[in-house]
Amino acid sequence: MYEPYLPEPDNAIERVRVEVYYEALCPDSKYFIIYQLLTVFEEFQNHIILDLIPYGKAETLVVDGKLQFHCQHGETECYANKIHACVIDHVNNPVKQLKYIACMIKDNMIPDVAGEKCGQEQGIDFKPISQCAKGDKGSIMTETTDLSTSASSMMETSPIYVSAVYHLISHKLPLT
Repeated sequence: MYEPYLPEPDNAIERVRVEVYYEALCPDSKYFIIYQLLTVFEEFQNHIILDLIPYGKAETLVVDGKLQFHCQHGETECYANKIHACVIDHVNNPVKQLKYIACMIKDNMIPDVAGEKCGQEQGIDFKPISQCAKGDKGSIMTETTDLSTSASSMMETSPIYVSAVYHLISHKLPLT
């Protein structure tokens, strides 16, 4: 059996940056965040720098000097994306961020209800997040996610599925 050469780890924890570009109402995003990302991040959080970018295939427009957004899955998705951006800005703990967003993405059809419920579950006050999402700050946060998405090559690449994950503890690839 072939085993790749892997250098012995030093005492410093090596971290991998994971950027997740997603849409709040996208079924594929929902599945990935709930069933894949959350599980992996909870187990390997000390080895991952997680950047959540809630924008996807949305468009940013300036109408009469105000930022507006057009989202693939409609206005509800645009508003939910704003709430997610405000959660990311407001909640400093990456585990709580992801748990909050995973909770919301289960049912974002009424974003304020989902946001309030998930805030209670995580012990996070939803009021400042809601104020952010409904105000200029939410629009600015969403525009920032647009700029990040536009700067990436996300729209030009196909999804990549990883069938084997390097085991961070044993330093071996799993047997298949």
